Amino acid sequence: MIMSLFGFNRQFLRLGRLLHARTILSSSYACQEEWTKRLQEPVFAGVNADEFFFKMKERAKSKVPIEPIDVDIFANVSGHENLEECIYFLTLLRENRRTAFTLESTHHAVCRLFLNADAADKLLPILQDRLKYGVFPDNFAFNMIMDHFLEKSDFTSACKVAHLYMLQEDFSKLTNVLALYSVYGCLTDPAQKEALCKSEEKPVSEEEKDNQGDEDEVEYVRVPFVRNPHFDDHFDLKDPILLSGKTLYLIGLRYNGVIGLTSQLIGLALWKKWSLAQQLLEKVIADQPNSYFAKGTIELINDFVSSEPDAEETTFIEKLKSNENLMKGENIVELIKKEFNSLSELESKDCSLLKEKFLKWSDDRAKALQEQLEKYVREEKIKEIKERKKELELKERKLFFFENFNKIEMEYVEAKKKLDELKASEAEEEYFPPKR
Repeated sequence: MIMSLFGFNRQFLRLGRLLHARTILSSSYACQEEWTKRLQEPVFAGVNADEFFFKMKERAKSKVPIEPIDVDIFANVSGHENLEECIYFLTLLRENRRTAFTLESTHHAVCRLFLNADAADKLLPILQDRLKYGVFPDNFAFNMIMDHFLEKSDFTSACKVAHLYMLQEDFSKLTNVLALYSVYGCLTDPAQKEALCKSEEKPVSEEEKDNQGDEDEVEYVRVPFVRNPHFDDHFDLKDPILLSGKTLYLIGLRYNGVIGLTSQLIGLALWKKWSLAQQLLEKVIADQPNSYFAKGTIELINDFVSSEPDAEETTFIEKLKSNENLMKGENIVELIKKEFNSLSELESKDCSLLKEKFLKWSDDRAKALQEQLEKYVREEKIKEIKERKKELELKERKLFFFENFNKIEMEYVEAKKKLDELKASEAEEEYFPPKR
């Protein structure tokens, strides 16, 4: 047993050497020149990020809902010194119903803002808290974020980004390669894998530690209702290993050959879907020698076997070990690295699509701004009409005061009666009995 563990660790180290720090995407992938040109649009003309922030903050204090176009403009004109303000606006937008109309370009602009400020570590928690911030990157942004972490050999963070990519279920070939490389890079490095698992553990505060000792003191809190428990096995997944498993499985479904089969099998094992893993294994056994898994598959799965496996898990592991001949060729990391050879072609296609997106976002932004201006003009006109109507009603009351004297007097008596009742109820609520 000890020798097998040493052998597995040696294999981990060999895989670790394959995963050296590097930039996978070329520098031209970001289309930085075309991206910078957007600031020449009339929408951004003369907009200063700091001044814009204070104006928007005053509007927020006045209970005026923030508009999606406002957040989009701010995200685009901001620099590295405006990151906290950008986070503030994202939370404000999520607190009103207009968040449903967030512009597609906003998500991309926010991701670029943090990447350009070399603050990807601050961006990751924002992406993970989708309910609070509502930032959903497109595949172009996902690629740039994962590439940023991979360049720093931070496979743990890159793996977390791959999880988010899987949850959105909008798969693309280039992003699939980066996601697989990120997940395997994390799982095959003991230190990175440990960091991944620890990052999901919530630290216990001093207050919680003190409360753990006071078991007799039970505090009851009234709640309006309790939701029926439901686990959707997707967005409710929190365990990083389960998320990694589902990521490998769903991406593996989009691959033919050994990469697809290996990723599906490892993914199902990590995701604890033993019956599906058993079916896949039997399918490959029936189709051999045409179908097989990458070398090292058994060792990788063994590392995540439960300490007390159930019957399904035990059956699958025994079946897998008895068919060790199905594991051959190169290991999965080496196979994925060979996929890098096709990245230049995929990058070229992505760059063309991204440039088209820039043009579309420019049109969408101009349209959204025009709609907001029309909305403001309409609201101002309605306000003017109401004020004018109020002035005319007051003037009419003055002109026909004596003709409507009896009616006005009755209204006065009724209003005074209601006012007295209101004062009496307030006095009753504020009454405190005298001390004895």
